[in-house]
Amino acid sequence: MTWDKDIETLIKDSYGWITLLPCTREGIVRSKRMHQLAFCFKHARPIYFACPCGVLAGLKPFRDSSWEFGRFDPAIARVLLDADWEAAQCVNQELEVNARLQVRSLPGGLASFRARLASAAAGPVLRHAVLDPSPAGLVAVEALC
Repeated sequence: MTWDKDIETLIKDSYGWITLLPCTREGIVRSKRMHQLAFCFKHARPIYFACPCGVLAGLKPFRDSSWEFGRFDPAIARVLLDADWEAAQCVNQELEVNARLQVRSLPGGLASFRARLASAAAGPVLRHAVLDPSPAGLVAVEALC
């Protein structure tokens, strides 16, 4: 089996998928991560985004019906919200190309992929904007809503 078939089988047979997100855009927006998330969407598996401050549920809430525990970093959520996934890179060029093709082949393509990530990531970004009393906070709330 190839790596992508192995990972697809692992995701398909799992309860859900957790991805530990680093604090940098270049570390988050990677072809391998896009590939894994696309398999989760394809097989309707829950996704959990983890950062040092908390965990954010995507697609399905936690058992207590919450979507977040701890305090998910809004800067990391912002990256998920506005990342250019089409430009995601990988050391393995073949995987990079395959990941793009896979996301494009999902129902709704790249737009749907981005919308699914945005629906999960919008909460921490919106909370951060609402708690910002400056004019920039209001502008951010208006942009999100």
